[in-house]
Formats: sequence, structure tokens, C-alpha cells
Amino acid sequence: GQTNKDNVAANLAQVLNADTGRRVLFLSFRSDTGSHAKDAADLMDFLSGKVEWKEVRSKGEGASPLDQAYAKDPSKTLSNFQEETLIRLFKILREKYSLIVIEALPPIYNTENGILHQLADAVVLHVRLNESRDADITRLLQFMKQAKIAAAFVSR
Repeated sequence: GQTNKDNVAANLAQVLNADTGRRVLFLSFRSDTGSHAKDAADLMDFLSGKVEWKEVRSKGEGASPLDQAYAKDPSKTLSNFQEETLIRLFKILREKYSLIVIEALPPIYNTENGILHQLADAVVLHVRLNESRDADITRLLQFMKQAKIAAAFVSR
């Protein structure tokens, strides 16, 4: 699959999709990077009940299709983040997809990341030098179940 030098989570989803032969979904709660279909609706609009799931998901194409959904600017629409809707979405998605890779919000959004963490089976912690603040990472680690951290790495 395609690689994105700035998006480790998207690369992980591509690799899992291509190498495992299982259906994989990539959800990104970070700012839109422009790497998906422009006509797809915003993931945050779905979470607020404004659009249907089929309008949000970009279906993958080719030999190893990777379905994707993106929050275009989550910092402006966090009020749309509804826990009940997200939990219902995950119940439905777990029936359709073998693996779901989530690129979570930046560490400063503890409540929203806490909800995503509860729904996750495993967490890959990515710390960026000169970008991730120590205090934010410390708070994030305080509410995470340490056993869920499958990997951690530091990058620039």
C-alpha cells in the first residue's frame, strides 16, 4: 500500500491490511491530511448524528482495499464527540472489520482519548520530539491501562 512519512498509524493500517488479508478500517481523529476522498463526510459529523456512516467511510480500492474515515478538524468540532454514538459504531464495525486502527486525538484531549482507549484492544503510543508535551503524555498515561500499550516509540 501507499506510505505516508508523517502518519505512522495510517502506515500501520496499510501494512495490517495488506499482510494479514483481513478487513481493516482506519479511523483518524487527527486533522485531515488530505489523503482520503474529498467527498467523504466528516467523522465528527457522524458522531453528532448529522450524517450516516456510509457518507463518512471512504471505501478502499485495489488488491488490498483499506476503508478509511477522517475527522477533518476535530479541534473545532469536539462538541460533536458523543460517547454513546461511538460505542454503537464500534459494535457495528467489529462485526464488519477484523481490525480497526485508530489515530487518536492529541494527548491534550484526555476525555475523548479515554473513550477511545476503553474501546481499544491495544494501544501504540507515539511520542514526537519537540511536539508532544511531557505534561500531556503524563496525564494520558495516568488514565491508560498500561497492559493495553502494545508498543511505544519516539520520532521527530
